Amino acid sequence: YTGISNKLILNNLKLLDEMEKDIWIRFPLIPEINDNESDLLSMMEFLSQLKKKYPISILPYHKIGSHKYKRFGIEYKMNGIEEYCDDDVKKIKNMFNEGGFMTIWETLGNIGYKGIREIADMVIWKNGWLIGLQLG
Repeated sequence: YTGISNKLILNNLKLLDEMEKDIWIRFPLIPEINDNESDLLSMMEFLSQLKKKYPISILPYHKIGSHKYKRFGIEYKMNGIEEYCDDDVKKIKNMFNEGGFMTIWETLGNIGYKGIREIADMVIWKNGWLIGLQLG
């Protein structure tokens, strides 16, 4: 959809995995682009081939910055694409969880306290933003 291959990104992810680096997968979930079952299963299959299962942050599409396109005279190509309802995101989150992945559902750039508490022993917040955590 971006017009370029994600091969470099996937190769870098494999390299970081081989180096046993701490990785947190951030997954922008975009309706009609990468939310079909086939794409999700392909992603899970790729991630399952890594040495360990890394946490996945699910970042559902939102329209919060769409007004900027008009201001800068750029065509907004996502017109007509609706934001996810909570139930749809929960289904996708559950799909990853059932595949053995730990997931966090991020909304508008801020991770919900309840979600992060499910996986972290210690959470560090500053001015309402997550700035650090210690995984158990």
